[in-house]
Amino acid sequence: RHFKAHFVEWRIQRSHLLKVTQRLDQPHCFTVQNANRDTAYYVEARPDGMYCTCDDFHNQLEFFGRGCCKHGYAVLNSLGCQSLEHYLAAVSERLAA
Repeated sequence: RHFKAHFVEWRIQRSHLLKVTQRLDQPHCFTVQNANRDTAYYVEARPDGMYCTCDDFHNQLEFFGRGCCKHGYAVLNSLGCQSLEHYLAAVSERLAA
C-alpha cells in the first residue's frame, strides 16, 4: 500500500511541471509537454482511463495491466479531476445518463 501511494504521489507531483494543450482536431486528445526536457507526449482521455505514448505508461500496462503516468495526471488535473478514480466515476456517470 505504501509503494502504491508513493508510486502515484511521485507522478502527481511531477505532473504539475508539465504543460497540457488540448488538441482542436480531437477533443479527447492532448499534447503534454515538459519544457525542461524538451519532450512531448500524446495523451488520450478514454472512458477506461488515460492512454499515453510514453514508456512509463507502457511499462505500467505491461507489468500491472493498467496505469497512469505523469502526463496522464497532468491531463486529469487540466480536466478538473482530483484522481483517476474521480475521472472514471465522472465518465461512468456521463455514460449512464
